[in-house]
Amino acid sequence: MTASREGVLRIWSTDFETLKSEVNTGNAITSIDVNVDSSQICVLSADSGTVSVLDLDNSCYKVVMRSHMDNVTDLAVNQMTGKLVTVSDDYSVKVWDVDSIEQVNEFIS
Repeated sequence: MTASREGVLRIWSTDFETLKSEVNTGNAITSIDVNVDSSQICVLSADSGTVSVLDLDNSCYKVVMRSHMDNVTDLAVNQMTGKLVTVSDDYSVKVWDVDSIEQVNEFIS
């Protein structure tokens, strides 16, 4: 999988010889994370401060959160706990439940 500042997410075969899918998000992509079964991909567009989910099984792309007050700089999904963590230039770290996309904790420095 590759992502670009131009907002294009490309999904490749494991040998990187065949392009399997391409999504243009319209915003620069700065981070991506894939769940264990590879059916969903979390996409971070830092310039717009959004976190989106690309659902490969259902062929849909949707913005799931716009909650930080500044650019989101990184994200990570923990498959064991079912939590998504976002980090922002607003000096906060937020923890989300992956299934409900509800915030469960916030840390501000």
